[in-house]
This record gives sequence, structure tokens and C-alpha cells, in this order.
Amino acid sequence: MKTKSIRICTTVLFLVGMCLLLFFATEIRQSILQSFTLAVGTVIPSLFPMLVLSNFTVLCGLFNIQSGQCNTLMQKLFGVTAQAVPALLFSMTGGYLTGIKTVKALYEAKNISLQEAQKLCCFCVAPGLAFSITAVGDGMFASKRIGMLFFFSCTAASLLLGFFSKGKGSRPQLNTTKSSAMQPAAALCKAVAVSSEAMLSMTAWMAAFSALQTIALCLLPQKLQQIGMLFFEVTRAAQTCAQNGNLSLCAAAMGFGGLCISCQLLPDLQTLQVNPLRFAFCRLLNGITAGCISELLTLLLPDLRLLTCAAYPVKLSNTTPLSSFFLLLACLIFVLDLAPTKKTCYTVHGR
Repeated sequence: MKTKSIRICTTVLFLVGMCLLLFFATEIRQSILQSFTLAVGTVIPSLFPMLVLSNFTVLCGLFNIQSGQCNTLMQKLFGVTAQAVPALLFSMTGGYLTGIKTVKALYEAKNISLQEAQKLCCFCVAPGLAFSITAVGDGMFASKRIGMLFFFSCTAASLLLGFFSKGKGSRPQLNTTKSSAMQPAAALCKAVAVSSEAMLSMTAWMAAFSALQTIALCLLPQKLQQIGMLFFEVTRAAQTCAQNGNLSLCAAAMGFGGLCISCQLLPDLQTLQVNPLRFAFCRLLNGITAGCISELLTLLLPDLRLLTCAAYPVKLSNTTPLSSFFLLLACLIFVLDLAPTKKTCYTVHGR
């Protein structure tokens, strides 16, 4: 009986999905094309180099730290050993996928225990330097200072979450045995292969969520569309916040990461036996904390809001027909004034 009910529900969902795909075919095609353009032009250039670097360093064993002082500091702050430093470092600088991928690589190399890996997965997810400053700050808000605000807010939120979620229990012991390290050439080849697979998966998930987001936004009321935009995909959420000039909401969306990022990390989380509900709660808490930190910083630095207003001084949708007419007239006069005559042409070429 239960199997029959599941089949009926699956069939109904399939038929409804086919109808929606046919009905919103044009909108879905445009959104998927936009997601591919965004992935190739913004996300992959900012994440792929750091992902290759993080996998390469782990495979070569460059960060196999055996320092007792560093180990004591990491245990007091985050409840993990010093060999978890690469995961913490690359998660704060590389981007969303880099942190969890590094945690998985460290666990497979037997540098950290399963318990440590599960702790790190709760807070080693951050937008990173390139995505925060270059892609969102400079590319969407037209200000690298705003990008630095997002980077600091999300990084501070992740560190605070890691500090308060370390728990009380027996401290993990530092693994003194040296793990088998690969040769640099072999490590580089494997790092590029693993990173390329991650980028392909990320692009596919972005396209899939772009289609789902398009259908959902077409069906939802207008008031719920912006709320849904913040939870689906982080790059689209950042674009929406940039158009509205909302810094704190953008920081919260970047701290949360979006459902698309969480789905991309699901295979790695399953390998590390991380509870999905706990991970989702940590992401939500991280987003709220990042938004609060960003709001506090904008109160201390009010000139950042002025930069946001300067980035979008005029909206095209607010122009009137009369202003458009005078704008076209001014452009026509400007073009006619620059049009070269025969006399000017001969004077320029010296004939």
C-alpha cells in the first residue's frame, strides 16, 4: 500500500513538472542561460583556483602541522586539532565549496577524525575573498570596500559559530603519524580533476536551481518572490540585494549560502555523516549572525551606505518620456558635434 502511494505521488509530480516545464519554457531557458553565464563569468573564476590549491596542499601534505602551541590554540578556540588549519584557512579565503571539500580531503587522508570533520562542517562554509570582494562587492555593488564588509561579516560569523559550537568533551588528540603524501605532479593532476568535477557539479546545480527558482517565482505572490530569492541561490540573491542597495540582507544571504550550495555539499556531508538538519540550522544561524554584524558595521561606517547609493544613482524604470526625449536629443547633438568633416580628416592625417 505504501509503495503504491509513493508511485502515485511520483507520477503526479512528474506530470505536474512536465506541464510546468512546457508552460514556462521560455522563462526557464533564459534563466538557465543566465545561470551558465554567471557561473562561467563570475563563480568559476573565483572558486576554481582556490579549490585546486586547497586540494593540492592537502594531497602533498604541506599543512601537516605538528606544532603543540598551534594545537592547543585550535583546541581552545574550535575544539579541533592543529591539522584542521587547512580547512579553516581555505574555507575563509577560497569559497563555499572549498571548506567542506578540504575537510573531506583531510578526513580521507586520515589527518583528522570523523568527529573533527563533523565539527568543521558546521562553520567551514564561507563566501571567500574572491567571491565577496571581486564578484559581489566590485561586480555587483561597484565597491570593493563593500565587498570587504561582506567578507569580514561572513568570516566573523563563521568564526563565532565555530567558537560557540565547539562543545564540551574530550579534546581530540593530535595525529603524530605522518600521512602518505603524493608527489607534486600527481597531486596537481588529481587536484585539477577533483576540482573540475566539483565545478561541473556546481554549474549543473546552479542551472537546476535557476529553473526551479523561475517556476517558483512565477507561481508565488510578488511579496514572497524576494523572500524566496534569498533562499534559493546566493548569486541571484546578491544581485537582488545589489539592485535594492540592502547591505545587511546581502550579507545575511551570503552567510546562509543558499539551498543550491547546500545541495552541492550533500554528497560530502553524507560521506562525513553530518546531520542535514543540524547543518541547515548552522547555515541559518550563520546567515543571521552575518547580517547582524554587517548592520553593526554600517552603523559604525555610514559612508558605506553612501557608496551603495552612488553605485545606482538613477533607475531606468523611473525615467519619464519627456526626460527620455531630451536625453536622446542631447545624444544626437553630441554625435553631430563629433562627426568629422573632410577638412578635419585631412588635417589629422597630414594630407
